Amino acid sequence: MYPNYLNRLERLGWFKRALWAALPFQTWDELRFEFHALRMRLKQIFQANRYRKIKGFYLNIGCGSEGLQGWINLDLFPAPKVNCLWDARRSLPFLDESCEGIFCEHFLEHMEYTLEVPTFLSECYRVLKSGGKIRLLVPDGETYLQAYSRGGWGDLEKIRQLTEDAQDPWFGHKYKTRMELINMVFRQGIQHAFTYDFETLRIALMKAGFKDARKCDPADSTDLKLNLDHPKRISESLIVEAER
Repeated sequence: MYPNYLNRLERLGWFKRALWAALPFQTWDELRFEFHALRMRLKQIFQANRYRKIKGFYLNIGCGSEGLQGWINLDLFPAPKVNCLWDARRSLPFLDESCEGIFCEHFLEHMEYTLEVPTFLSECYRVLKSGGKIRLLVPDGETYLQAYSRGGWGDLEKIRQLTEDAQDPWFGHKYKTRMELINMVFRQGIQHAFTYDFETLRIALMKAGFKDARKCDPADSTDLKLNLDHPKRISESLIVEAER
């Protein structure tokens, strides 16, 4: 059954089985992540000054392997085009009003809603220039729940782009029930911390100081450089832009 922890357990040696007996997989996964984040934050102490001299840039936060030429591509994990290793949950290393625009795709849902999200959005507001835009993409909780409530797999298959046998193209899981899929979207193991609709994301942005938060269609932006939506994620994405 998703997420196949039993299959993972069968592949472990005796020592890792003993560790798993003490703490479950999801706890070890979370600890590994947070120890890596702590190590990155310690490195940030010595790296912060290099970013505080930069102005007039575009910022791609949580870019993973989708870094862009000429942008500052920020992520907590190294990737070929990542040029700023940083824990964006705590801070951003840039000067006030130094950034032209921010693109952030399928990252916000990984952050804790009551503590990390307010800090993150406030930092985005701080570093954006006046009139600068932030473009956020997250899984659209409202769209998924509406599709679930209509019954059957048809609408869910279209949103998630499942194969005919309900297999997830992103993770390879084959879902036995629609609720397994909903939990994958909302939780993704331990990786997703919160699921958004437009109303909730708009309120979070307004609390951070942003104005004119609006729901956008794909490729609809008042800043053409922010039209970077991943085509394979558009069907499930809530796209919101706001202005500093």
